[in-house]
Amino acid sequence: MRKQRGKSFLAVLLLICLFCIPLTACGETGILLKRRLLLQGIGVDWKGNSYQITVQATQVEEGAGESTEVLTAQGRSVRDAFNNLTLKSGKEPLFSHHMLLLFGETCARRGLNHVLDFFVRASGLNAQISVAQAKGEANALLTLQEQGQTLSAQSMVDLIESGNANGKIPTVTLLDFSNQLAGQGSPYLPLIGESDGKWEALGMACFHKSFLVGSLLGEDARGALTLMEKVMRSVYAVPVEGLGTVSLDAENLRTSVRIEARGDALSFLFTVKGTASISAMDDLQQISPGPEAYGAILQAWKQQILQETSHALSQCIEKHADVFSLTRRLLLADPAYWKEHHTAFEGNLSLASYRVQVDVSLLGTGQERTPTH
Repeated sequence: MRKQRGKSFLAVLLLICLFCIPLTACGETGILLKRRLLLQGIGVDWKGNSYQITVQATQVEEGAGESTEVLTAQGRSVRDAFNNLTLKSGKEPLFSHHMLLLFGETCARRGLNHVLDFFVRASGLNAQISVAQAKGEANALLTLQEQGQTLSAQSMVDLIESGNANGKIPTVTLLDFSNQLAGQGSPYLPLIGESDGKWEALGMACFHKSFLVGSLLGEDARGALTLMEKVMRSVYAVPVEGLGTVSLDAENLRTSVRIEARGDALSFLFTVKGTASISAMDDLQQISPGPEAYGAILQAWKQQILQETSHALSQCIEKHADVFSLTRRLLLADPAYWKEHHTAFEGNLSLASYRVQVDVSLLGTGQERTPTH
């Protein structure tokens, strides 16, 4: 009888322990979260003689759902600024929820090597977070509001991914950017600005080593991305004489590079290939364009690609922004030439000559009839 009572007592005690352990753990987790800043987005600016960080942190309140809190702090280094943020807020930053890193223009022009080092070392930070360049101050973009609500870092990430899917801007992760800085060639970032109180995907920010040296906007950005083989699909609005504006859906754009090195002469030939289908035309009478119309559309599209790519290429060469990995391509193509000339070439990309040729074709879609030749 006593043994049965003893067993019953132990069973009840065990049940109490099993119920108490999760409750205690949950309570401790709740307390810990209240003491942490759940970071979603971080902006880094250079203000005066110090770094300014702007963070978007998620606030989770019982019964009130989630809200976004924006905090700022300054310091002599990025690490010092985060330490001052902790002193100011009474909370430790938690990087595991972090999804966006945004650099201000003045900060990027000073060089990002020392800034990036902190984030590479930060405990719990995901190397696959999006990195972007702000047109102006990062703080100005991360504090934008719409109908009284702060625009979230997730919205900017969505904007970048959408712009990339349409061939307007690149997508770059923290790991990508770190590898770009460590390797041969020049880094690049998606460029984000503001228009009418909303974020806007502007194009591509170009770097020489870790220093921001300029940007490519609109069609120039698409031209550079085409040569970099970063455009999987894009919509071209092509003016064609006699037909108005023809919209083309381009896919599978590919670029090859041929390098010739003879003596001190060095040349790069870029060849762009791909296909497109007609998605819309101004002239409703041209539902089924004939061979001549197709030829005019194709020629106009080729010319547009040539102008975009050639202009983007010349701008990057002028800014010494090797976003096309020309130095690495030269090393792979001609190691002996690279060994002898790479120092001079890396310092002055204009020592080489550059040319772009376009070899694309049109596909018949929908009600169109592909012309026979």
